[in-house]
Amino acid sequence: MLLAGKMALVWPLARGFGEAPGVAWRVAAILANGGEFGLMPVSVARVSGVIPQPVADPLLLALGISLLAGGLIVRRAG
Repeated sequence: MLLAGKMALVWPLARGFGEAPGVAWRVAAILANGGEFGLMPVSVARVSGVIPQPVADPLLLALGISLLAGGLIVRRAG
């Protein structure tokens, strides 16, 4: 759901800047997925006690799924 929401925000922006629909979908797909950098702050916050483990674990899982799905989404986007 997060990926779809982010793509729904980025696609019209890319179209608004004059990109072709195919290019806009690729841009949205690339920017929508969670990056590897997201794993680090969540992990550090969990270890330091800023984020409790019951909150951090689903965040880490969501980032991992996003990373896995991101490659497939970008490939399907053209």
